[in-house]
This record gives sequence, structure tokens and C-alpha cells, in this order.
Amino acid sequence: MTFVWTDDLATGNPLIDSEHKELIRIIGQLLEACRSGKGREEMLRTIRFLEEYTIKHFTDEEALQRKSNYPDLTNHLNYHKQFRTTVQNLSRRIQAEGASVQLLAEINMNVATWFTNHIRMQDTKVAAHLRSQGIA
Repeated sequence: MTFVWTDDLATGNPLIDSEHKELIRIIGQLLEACRSGKGREEMLRTIRFLEEYTIKHFTDEEALQRKSNYPDLTNHLNYHKQFRTTVQNLSRRIQAEGASVQLLAEINMNVATWFTNHIRMQDTKVAAHLRSQGIA
């Protein structure tokens, strides 16, 4: 799978869009490392990034949703909480078990699912709401 920024992912908010682009860039680096046989080495850096990303990005995004009275905020917060938990669990496993091909596959699968189901489907709904409220 390849992660590529496309215009349909744009929320219109420069901060949120730049954070999404950074996620795509980091995951692209992990996938490239996997193709060149260096995925285990890149995995630790990627999981650290995801831990920081889920704190900063979700905080930024949730603030915009609160500001705009996003009608599906509760569900969106739950999606964020679930992904934070997934990242935390993967991080704990990496620390306990070490980098492995299985954990590498799980990171790739979880991020691919997040990218497809959340950014493409949920965040575009948030973007439409923000635009309807004159918030970009």
C-alpha cells in the first residue's frame, strides 16, 4: 500500500493538513524502509512519532471541532481514543518484545486502516463542517 496526499484529503485548515501530510511522509519512510529490508530499524522511530502525533494532532483537531460545535464530536473523540490506545499498545509490545516483523506488519495495518477509515472518511466530514462554519 502507498500513502499519498491527494486534494480530497484536504480539510482546508493549514495546521491539520500539514499534520496529515507529515503522517503520510513518516509512514512512507517506514514502507520504504520495509522494502529495503530496514523496517525493524525504522519501526522504533515511527512508533515514537505516532505517540507524539496522536497527542498533538488529536488535540489540535479536537479544539477545532469544539470551536465549531461539530455535531459528531463524541464519536470522533472515541475514534481518537481508540487509535491512541492502539498506538500505546504497539509501543508497549515493541518495548517488551523488541522490533519484529509481526509488529511491523501490525503498525502498517493499523496505520493503513486509520488512513483509509479515519482520515479519508471521518476527517473529510469534519472538514466539510468546518467550511460550513467558516472555519478553516
